[in-house]
Amino acid sequence: MFKSKEQKFKEIIHLYSNDITRISYSYLKDKELAKDVTQNTFLKAYENFNTIQKKDSIKYWLIRTAVNECKDYLKSSYKKRTTITDEEPLISVELNIDEKFIKQLERTKIRNMLFSIDEKYREILILYYYQDLSLKEISSLLNINENTARTRISRARKVFKEIFDKSGGI
Repeated sequence: MFKSKEQKFKEIIHLYSNDITRISYSYLKDKELAKDVTQNTFLKAYENFNTIQKKDSIKYWLIRTAVNECKDYLKSSYKKRTTITDEEPLISVELNIDEKFIKQLERTKIRNMLFSIDEKYREILILYYYQDLSLKEISSLLNINENTARTRISRARKVFKEIFDKSGGI
């Protein structure tokens, strides 16, 4: 049975909306802005749906669009007039209260360490470890050479490890 464009698109939203929101949040540190970027990303995807229909490229296209939306926002004059707040992560895990508290502290500590490093290192760590993109996909997404991506991830790991060790771990 053939699926309509709307049915296919609903599946795409269901599959990737959390990933796109998390990536946006990692750049903007604001839940509402991340949701706005996610919505804009999916609006653009719907408008360009016929050109991005290869399944393996849809996630990549969405991530690239969301990253560009975030970067555009961060460069905008509106952003310079507002304050970005540090809100709670979007992920919620069903655990007992003690486990939730400990997990929240760990996520907050890791997030703070991640946000303390240079943006070029932070973004490559997020794309590689949280979005499971290959170095080839990351290099294309960030418009850098694949060897540059490889060097950058190596340096990012080193910088993150130094911060992690200085803070005494989790």
